[in-house]
Amino acid sequence: MKFNIMDNPQNIVCCGCLSIGRKMIKIDLERKECFHQILGDLQTVADFKLMYLCWECTSRLSNFIKFKSQVRYAHKCLQDIEKRLRFSCLVCECYFGTAAALSYHANKHRIRYQCRSCRTRFGTKSKVLSHHAREHSSKPDDHGADSETTPSVVAGLVSEAKRANGKPVCVPCNRTFSSIATFKQHMKMSMKHVPENDFNAGPYSCEICEKKFRWTTSLRKHMETHRIERGQKRKPYCESCRLSFTTSANLRKHVKTSSRHQIILKLRKLDVHAEDSPENQARLEEIRCSVTESKQQHYCPECDKKFLWRGNLLRHLKSHQARANGNLVCVPCNRKFSSIATFKQHMKMSMKHISENDFNYMCSDCGNKFVNKTRLKDHINWEHLKNYIHRCSDCKKVFKTRTSLYLHRQMVHKEMSDNHLCDHCGKRFPSQARLHYHITALHNKETPYKCTTCSARFSWHSCLTRHVRTIHSKEKKSAT
Repeated sequence: MKFNIMDNPQNIVCCGCLSIGRKMIKIDLERKECFHQILGDLQTVADFKLMYLCWECTSRLSNFIKFKSQVRYAHKCLQDIEKRLRFSCLVCECYFGTAAALSYHANKHRIRYQCRSCRTRFGTKSKVLSHHAREHSSKPDDHGADSETTPSVVAGLVSEAKRANGKPVCVPCNRTFSSIATFKQHMKMSMKHVPENDFNAGPYSCEICEKKFRWTTSLRKHMETHRIERGQKRKPYCESCRLSFTTSANLRKHVKTSSRHQIILKLRKLDVHAEDSPENQARLEEIRCSVTESKQQHYCPECDKKFLWRGNLLRHLKSHQARANGNLVCVPCNRKFSSIATFKQHMKMSMKHISENDFNYMCSDCGNKFVNKTRLKDHINWEHLKNYIHRCSDCKKVFKTRTSLYLHRQMVHKEMSDNHLCDHCGKRFPSQARLHYHITALHNKETPYKCTTCSARFSWHSCLTRHVRTIHSKEKKSAT
């Protein structure tokens, strides 16, 4: 059968099935290369300038291209698995990328270092040497004479706290330790056992400011601050978060624990060119949830809150105890606080508790005075430079202070469950405090907020603030 395409250009012939009159599609570069691979030796015979395929042949060729890429991907995965199986441990079935890593790991199963005194075995030579020097050697180590010869109180606790399994226990802290060395370190470092006056004292002193430290690591971190002050070293700075740190150790700790950095590290495997795809968006949300849940480790037994660090949990428990004892109440302001930090901040920043001598930071443009440097900086950026640095990333709204931005994100954009139901109108609220304000203002018609200048009363604290700003502030400016 012969086809004369030039005589009848409307009747284009499909190069795959020789059909005429169907919807024809011009072969692009990728399909053309695949089509030539199928032809093989006949490629030179069928090398037309214009090649067309019908819609059915085009679909079959596209499926063939997808299948070819799938086979290549599967073959690559099988090669990776075969490569890993080459370097697998016969004892614990762990996989390694190189033969050297496998050999180093396999030596841990075969080689053991045994202590001559107590016959205890260790995996490495350094561990058995440090164990012998710590437990059986009578010579003092590099930490000083007090590292092996502890006070009598510590020795008494060690002898009394040893149980049947041989693990020491600190009776005041109710903690069990795996070895005597960790127990001694706890007795030296814990705030419960070290006097407050002697906690920062030690044999290592700074040559510049003559401060003393108990450990060489503390002295090394302190010397880094002096090098930064002299300009010998750049101040540690996180470019992605735009945060500065006093020492490099704090910067490394921030990178290790920050949720943003953990999410970025896990997102490296995603396709950069398909960030807006639904699959990547779902994967991104899954990674964010997994990072957040994995970091919250310590639970509060009082209110079921989660904390990343044990120190934050202990600070939170102190706030519970102080609130139970009634220490977080400001009598002149008739306000209660949920934590010690907010109470101390109120006592430092409230106008009722601060004298005029505490306003040490003055603006050079308008003469206003402020309590701290942060408020002065926010005032200059907001009023004079018009530099709005505190901007919400979700709604692009700007705020004067960082605290206002944080409160805005907590109240507007943070997803909270509306479990607090109003008994009067059935409206739901995300917190007990907002429900209380709602009932007080709308249903009970109470006016607990009173103006100290004109004795006006309001149901909402925001209304009182707006009243003072719009009326009394203008009166003071007009009087001056």
